[in-house]
Amino acid sequence: MKASVKMALGLAGLLAAISMGTSAQATTITANMGGSSAATPFAQNVPLAVCDAFTSPSVNAPKQFINGNISSPSITAGKLISWSCTQGSNTLVIRYSATGSSDGYLKLQNSEASASSFMPFLDETSTTGCTGPTDTTATIGGVIYHYNQYTGCTTLVNPSGTPPGAPVQIGWADVDGATFHQTGPLVPLTKVTPIDTTGITINKTAIVPFAFVLGNGVQNVNPATGKVTGLVNSLSQEQVIGLFSRQVVDWRQIGLGTAPVNGDGSPAAVGTTADATSPVTLCLRKAGSGTKATLDVTVMVEGVKEVTSGSSDLTQAADGVYFGTSTQDVRDCIQGNSGSSRPAHPHAIGYMEADQGYLVNFPTSGIAQGYLVRMDGYLSYDSSQLTLIPPGDPQVYQKCGKWKYWTIERLNTRTPASSDSNVLTLINSIISKANDPNLIAGMNFTWVAGVNSQVTKNADPGPISFVNTPALSLCNGIN
Repeated sequence: MKASVKMALGLAGLLAAISMGTSAQATTITANMGGSSAATPFAQNVPLAVCDAFTSPSVNAPKQFINGNISSPSITAGKLISWSCTQGSNTLVIRYSATGSSDGYLKLQNSEASASSFMPFLDETSTTGCTGPTDTTATIGGVIYHYNQYTGCTTLVNPSGTPPGAPVQIGWADVDGATFHQTGPLVPLTKVTPIDTTGITINKTAIVPFAFVLGNGVQNVNPATGKVTGLVNSLSQEQVIGLFSRQVVDWRQIGLGTAPVNGDGSPAAVGTTADATSPVTLCLRKAGSGTKATLDVTVMVEGVKEVTSGSSDLTQAADGVYFGTSTQDVRDCIQGNSGSSRPAHPHAIGYMEADQGYLVNFPTSGIAQGYLVRMDGYLSYDSSQLTLIPPGDPQVYQKCGKWKYWTIERLNTRTPASSDSNVLTLINSIISKANDPNLIAGMNFTWVAGVNSQVTKNADPGPISFVNTPALSLCNGIN
């Protein structure tokens, strides 16, 4: 064999070895997250701050997968989100499964190998049922990130497993484990007791505010004429307590009423004759929800609890009490979801995280099927502040201690978080980004970084501590 041929073969072998060595360094690193449905929009954006940044459209930009309705197991659209992206030479897979905050602890009480740590996740390697990709953007920390979004996807990770899915490494929860002590519904019995957090590392992140939403049928009524006079601006805390404890079963008991909504779901015009009866529909969360637990300890008074009797069947149109497993269920209960055969309940009141309430009131398309209502004159995120001259801060009432219905989000991990050093690095990166005050507002416009708030609290019920002297300048003069 000629020397030149030998040299060429040797060089080819060397290049192949180098290539193999290089590819061997590339790793797929996966982190599975689950729990709080309130955290879904935040968890949806955290990966963009962790992955390689793309500031213009690209086929190589991160891929985001969002589920459509899945029949078995039954999972409604929007509860599962998976990302696939690059970070240097590595491929990152970051998944989220939204259920309730109690899972943010319970799924971490056993090892990753235990079936009890599994949750369903969307398979980022499959585009079955998906629509897309669609170039989508999000602005975080002043940077416009591009990613390729797929929606309506239906393939689960390990679908034939018992249970299907994969183990959780990061559990998201709105409240401390000790705050869980709720019941509802009674049939089938859904009850939670305080959760043991021994062996779990709790990482607090941002302030999470919640909101109250009314169906479009609920309006003010002129008692002299019996005509509706427009949407309700504010309820008192006492009225909220009366509604959710079922002491108030008809809106007329608190001086309000209802009128039939228009064909498109919009509110009846001012001057429409009010209904003769105005039954209240409650759209609640099941026990295990951090949103529910926060309401219990921040709004409801000692000894007065939410009603526990009702139905979990959101396909029913009658007025009554309905329990859902996620924020999406509460939204569906109020505004309807034809894709899931869920009718709207125009006489309803429900609760959800503030950003989701805002989206009900100000949908990205179509007619709003519900609206935000203040409590004691305040909202946690008040967009009317933006119409002032000069514009005010829409979070002023949250930051300055006027709004009561809020908590501090937790990102929980085992101790240690993972035995895999690559996964551990990814988990720490996610937690770090979730705590960056420069990124928090971009990842969820209603969340507040602790350093930007006048108020904080060590326990979910409070007491609230006022932490800056002098007060933040925006808090001057709002009392």
